[in-house]
Amino acid sequence: MLPDHISIILLSATVPNTKEFADWVGRTKKKDIYVISTPKRPVPLEHYLWAGKDMFKIVDAKGNFLSTGYKDVGEALKRKQDKEREAAGLAPVQRVGARGAAPQRGGGGQRGAPPGRGGRGAPPQRGRGGGGFGSSGPRSFQQQDRNLYVHLVGHLKKQQLLPVVIFTFSKKRCEEYAATLVNLDLANASDKSEVHVTIEKALSRLKGSDKKLPQIARMTDLLKRGIGVHHGGLLPIVKEVVELLFSRGLVKVLFATETFAMGVNMPARCVVFSNIRKHDGRGFRDLLPGEYTQMSGRAGRRGLDATGVVIIVSGDEPPDTSTLNKMMLGPSTKLTSQFRLTYNMILNLLRVEALRVEEMIKRSFSENASQRLLPDQQKEVVKAEKEFKKLPKLQCEICNNDIELFYEISAEVVERNRKIIALALANSQGGKLLGPGRVVILRDFRFQNRPAMLVQPTSTSAPSKSVLDRTYVMLSPSILIVTDESNGELPPRWPIPPETLLVESPTYELASIPLSSVALVTDVVLKRLIDTVSLTWKMQHKVCRPWRTLGYQRDRYPRLTGARSKLLNSKKR
Repeated sequence: MLPDHISIILLSATVPNTKEFADWVGRTKKKDIYVISTPKRPVPLEHYLWAGKDMFKIVDAKGNFLSTGYKDVGEALKRKQDKEREAAGLAPVQRVGARGAAPQRGGGGQRGAPPGRGGRGAPPQRGRGGGGFGSSGPRSFQQQDRNLYVHLVGHLKKQQLLPVVIFTFSKKRCEEYAATLVNLDLANASDKSEVHVTIEKALSRLKGSDKKLPQIARMTDLLKRGIGVHHGGLLPIVKEVVELLFSRGLVKVLFATETFAMGVNMPARCVVFSNIRKHDGRGFRDLLPGEYTQMSGRAGRRGLDATGVVIIVSGDEPPDTSTLNKMMLGPSTKLTSQFRLTYNMILNLLRVEALRVEEMIKRSFSENASQRLLPDQQKEVVKAEKEFKKLPKLQCEICNNDIELFYEISAEVVERNRKIIALALANSQGGKLLGPGRVVILRDFRFQNRPAMLVQPTSTSAPSKSVLDRTYVMLSPSILIVTDESNGELPPRWPIPPETLLVESPTYELASIPLSSVALVTDVVLKRLIDTVSLTWKMQHKVCRPWRTLGYQRDRYPRLTGARSKLLNSKKR
């Protein structure tokens, strides 16, 4: 049916990032991958809630949530509970309009028991005067009526909604629910004959007592009545027989676990969820939108049904609307890579000469995005190299030595200045050095040569290995320089030119800044803040003027460089 040049076909109804996945497959296999998608199902789905022996539509074929249908579910459940109480000889529960009313005391209800949800009285104890829901309150999904599926299957049969797949997230309950249909027979004489022939042909491959296993006898009885069970605990030959009979339409009711919805093309007229919560190995949780879509997608046969029917069995209280909306109409979970490089994998790859560990990592789906951008990044590198070559080269026999020496001296001064600050802060008396109001000079990619005033240490500072990793709330002129290297370090420069500290018409902001960004701690402490004008004058003029006159003497720089050169020459000798 397909052309010879097509060797891979990938089908999915729940993967939202199809183009990203197709790009990875095409890059790995070095082939063109074409994505064909449709936003609508060929057979639209209608979603119902089963309550009080009836179906109530909550989502129509266009994907609209019907709030009126959800309200009808609540009313049906209330009527059902009242009938159960009446059959047990109890008075109906007072709900609306009975604000503050005491719970009913008939039939063994406990006096003074706190009212239940929605103003209902406390449910009566089982065995103390009648039925009800048991001592644990309303029935959950695990405490459903034993006749639930007798009524449900009977209703589906009347509405011509068979065959049906009933998804149950427990192997044990699959067989328990099937056992409740002991008096139900959905197969005619012709169906029984075909089922018998299929089973006998399959069992002919078994030998001796294997044909008389209890599981085979139990499944044979169910299949001859048009009822099937499919889960991972069955023998492979039994599961194969169930799948064959279901595909032929001879199994009208199938109790299955989630695995039946994976990888098999066996649609049904209707799908029923016995529960919308499952255990994922860690704990119970609601079904994800992708899981619900995968299982509910079995409803609706193309060319046979106008719409597919999906039914959720509710307990004594319907699921929340937010849960239903998210599960039925929410987006599916994106496909993510589960590739993990382990020691065992590395050792196995070392035995294969044709494949290296680096190549294995590059082929993983997690590296797809970076590998896709690699050609563009290489072009940017080539472009940057060409621009770098166009820059004029610094060819000066006199300047080269001085520039290198200046860089080395600046780096050493900056590093020693950091050590001095760290030693001062490590001292018990050094904490006073960075009190509120202390003016410091910042130098990093965010604040280049900006004065700042310490306000207080950040209350959320985590314990750090170095005192310079501590963060303080500081008041400083707004950020004027923004670069992509906000986490990097500026080239060392010393001394800091005072004229770079002046800011024209500054606006100030509070920011959390680490002490590693502090280049200089001044002797200036601002006692109080008056207004913006006063703060501007104090932070600019009171800091810069003493620095110009006392702290920064340019005539000392030649002597410093001369001493540095003598020191280097003595080391060479």
